[in-house]
Amino acid sequence: MNIWLRRFLAVFALFFVAQSVAKAQDLIGDFNADVFFDNREYMNFSETTPETIFGLRLAPTIGISLDSVHIFKIGVNPLFEFGSRKRVGDIAPIAYYQFHKKVLNEKLQIDFLFGMFARTPWLDENPRFLLNDTLQYYKPNIEGALLRLAYGKKSYFSLWTDWTLRQTDRDRENFLSGITGKQYIKDFFLGYALTLFHNANPGKPQPDDAYIQDNYGHYLNIGFEKKDWGKLKLLHISTGHAISAFRDRGLEDNFHISHGLLSNVAVHYWHVKLIGTHYWANNPAILRWGDKFYKATQYGRIDLQGLMNSQKWNVQFMLGFSLHFTKYGIDHTQYVKVGYHLNYLNKSLKKA
Repeated sequence: MNIWLRRFLAVFALFFVAQSVAKAQDLIGDFNADVFFDNREYMNFSETTPETIFGLRLAPTIGISLDSVHIFKIGVNPLFEFGSRKRVGDIAPIAYYQFHKKVLNEKLQIDFLFGMFARTPWLDENPRFLLNDTLQYYKPNIEGALLRLAYGKKSYFSLWTDWTLRQTDRDRENFLSGITGKQYIKDFFLGYALTLFHNANPGKPQPDDAYIQDNYGHYLNIGFEKKDWGKLKLLHISTGHAISAFRDRGLEDNFHISHGLLSNVAVHYWHVKLIGTHYWANNPAILRWGDKFYKATQYGRIDLQGLMNSQKWNVQFMLGFSLHFTKYGIDHTQYVKVGYHLNYLNKSLKKA
């Protein structure tokens, strides 16, 4: 770990502990450990990369809750990739402020996060069309801000921005912003997810960096979702319009646009979950952060998962197998994920 990062975290840890003791506030924290094996046998579609991702992420955090509304946390989220020449890979620092409050007779919950914080669970409902599932391994944090409004039993609205690269003489400045939400009427819903990626020039542009890039995507869908329905833990059916748009500003005025129809079905019974996805589009999708399989104009995916969740031991287990269908052939993925997630001394958030 960088020496300045160690000093930064040490100073803030001492500050939080001192404040907590001095003002008798709640000392709170989390410990998250995620082990993952993700073997991607992608041999047919040239836009994808065959690889095996095998490793571990540990994310301990500590902080204080001033009054169950204002929360400060710090921590680290290092990556350990098995077989890597680096003993420790990327280290993602965690340091953020959270406003957490229920208003309007507790009908509306407001969460505002500002700093460096985990993207899970805040962005989990974004489709892979917009945000690929490799981000959970190599970019687990948002560096920016997020506002989430949760109302009714299931409806919510989120607005967020992630500053992905700071401008230097050689590096472009870029950021990714988005809106995510679902509005429910009983078990029927209107869902929406939107992302905007802006890729500006570096401080001293090179010939290859002559144009600012704009990249937009959205998924607007309707569906039906029922949980704990008889013997089914989940039944989900949805379909909607998926669009991507890309341009090099200055090189061309018009966007390269792809319109598609994206549909999903999910059934969860006992410890088994079956998920089906079908996508059709008039042009290949161009999305910097999206799953590259959507560059195929026709794509299908089937996931068969075995799931176990121990609330007593705070352990989640997933064993999965995926088939990917394009006109070029059938690819497949096998994955195993084990997570341990513990909230300790987290008195204030449990009262909220």
